[in-house]
Amino acid sequence: MERSNAEINNPLGELSRQMAQAVERVSPSIVAVDARPRVRTSGVIWRPDVVVSTNHTIRRNEEITVALHDGQQVKATVAGRDAGTDLAVLRIEKNEGASTTAEFADASTLKVGNLVLAAGRTDPERGVTAGLGIVAFLGDKWRTWRGGEIDRLIRTDISIFIGYSGGALLNTEGQVLGINTTGLARGAGLTIPASTVNRIVEQLLQHGRV
Repeated sequence: MERSNAEINNPLGELSRQMAQAVERVSPSIVAVDARPRVRTSGVIWRPDVVVSTNHTIRRNEEITVALHDGQQVKATVAGRDAGTDLAVLRIEKNEGASTTAEFADASTLKVGNLVLAAGRTDPERGVTAGLGIVAFLGDKWRTWRGGEIDRLIRTDISIFIGYSGGALLNTEGQVLGINTTGLARGAGLTIPASTVNRIVEQLLQHGRV
């Protein structure tokens, strides 16, 4: 279907379409994790059958279920936790829908003012949710109050509401820059960059701890 001149000459409309496409692209990788009372938390399929979420929202070690993008519910077990970086890694039952891993981008290329999206999922029946904002502050490598080492300090102006810790920060192409959390800075939202997540995931899968 050909686009009209009005559509071609509308940069805001083009940006809107690009944002929607970015969320649609990552949506199959965003899951809802049932591991605490009342409210599910978000997670990201980081590797086939491996979900990353935040440690402070995974309150149970047993009877955990993960809702996939197509509504399927699969059982999950805790492969490991790291309170220092507020990350938890779950292994989920092998399932074709659980192999839709995210695509990643290097957070070291971010600049203050870059447009970013936050994507999460807390209700399997309502689909993925998203927020739009900018990178508000960037810093160097830092150590959390629990002693974890984070490769870069990333703060956006997007509010991380309850249930959306464990969700993904995206660039405008729908690639994952990191995991969002409110567990490292007295309730304020920060992003754990993908490079840090990769390092912690590898250790947790191999040893169960850092």
